[in-house]
Amino acid sequence: MATTPGAIRDRMVTLVKGITPALHAAQKFMPHREELAFRDYCEANPAQCLRRFSVRNGGSTTQALVTSTTLERVEDDMIVEVAYPADWRHGGTQLLGLDDVIASDAVKIETAIGVPSADSTLKGLATVFRPGETERDPSGAVVFLTIRYRVEYARSLA
Repeated sequence: MATTPGAIRDRMVTLVKGITPALHAAQKFMPHREELAFRDYCEANPAQCLRRFSVRNGGSTTQALVTSTTLERVEDDMIVEVAYPADWRHGGTQLLGLDDVIASDAVKIETAIGVPSADSTLKGLATVFRPGETERDPSGAVVFLTIRYRVEYARSLA
């Protein structure tokens, strides 16, 4: 079945949006509207960015692994970023509380869209790999969680 990076991204967004966080459960994951650069928006609006997230196609598509006259199997990057304000909402030990929230959310995201995902729609669209570690990038008033996935999928040559 042929698909596109956009269809894979949209399914990932739906799955992350549906996660119920273990910590601060009332604050759900909120997809970024992608009208402005994700990091620029979050850095300018740190108070409104707890669990705001972005899923973007990294654009580094491999040469076809397998090809026919109608389909080819390729790999591409999907980059998931989640923003966390570095304010005092995580308890009296702010930095430790922030670390706990990010670590917990990383596990929830991996379970929803990563290798262990059980979502049949996502599995029908692509094979998902996580080739590296999750990353935390402190950027002033915001800390970003970044998870890079490698997706293998069939795309149409039509």
